[in-house]
Amino acid sequence: RYEIYEDGGVVPVLNATTKQNYTATEFPPYSRHTYRVHMCTIKGCNPGEEAVAYTQEIAPNGTVHLTATLINPTTVRANWSHVAVPNGRLFYNLMVSGRFIVRGSITMETELRVERAARVEYAGREFEYAGLLPYNRYEFFVNASNTVGYILSNIISGTTGEAAPDGIRPPNVTVLNSTAVMVSWQPPALPNGVLLGYELRQKSGDLETVVYRGNGLEKLVTDLKPYTLYQFR
Repeated sequence: RYEIYEDGGVVPVLNATTKQNYTATEFPPYSRHTYRVHMCTIKGCNPGEEAVAYTQEIAPNGTVHLTATLINPTTVRANWSHVAVPNGRLFYNLMVSGRFIVRGSITMETELRVERAARVEYAGREFEYAGLLPYNRYEFFVNASNTVGYILSNIISGTTGEAAPDGIRPPNVTVLNSTAVMVSWQPPALPNGVLLGYELRQKSGDLETVVYRGNGLEKLVTDLKPYTLYQFR
């Protein structure tokens, strides 16, 4: 005789002499269940090892509400609510759509793409992501998904604040004669805001002076000493 016990129960869900299979129904999606078979003779019963099974997932059911605040030019602080009925192992993916540096770029080239800032199984806690670029517009949303389906949150948009320029390349210096050079430069790879102008500095020995302020991209520097080392930045 066989007895099958389900989920630690004390009353067998199957008590049969010949039947060797059992089908359980009407369980919630992605629920955990345990089974143990007792084999019995006229002398008594002996339990076998416990087996564990999960029902299959179905798409999650509910909503996700996102709140997000830009706290500095590169960082967003986000928080999102729980999905009421996960119906499986649910992951919360914080997605960020906007401009990012191209992966592997050494010249700080940028591109528009959607970046996954977080993939976690919790909700209701604050999360900070510090991969934004200053002075750019971004959209934030949460994709709450299991293996079968997903739920999208509301979308929050915002523009990051300004910061100092980044990706400033060394200037090009062309020697014209023994007392003059032409210095030219390029705009920064990441302006990070509205550029107010450029400042060119000249250094010889321990003395550093500003030789240009303005919006141009080149400067003719004259009245230099022959055969003298000058540095420009």
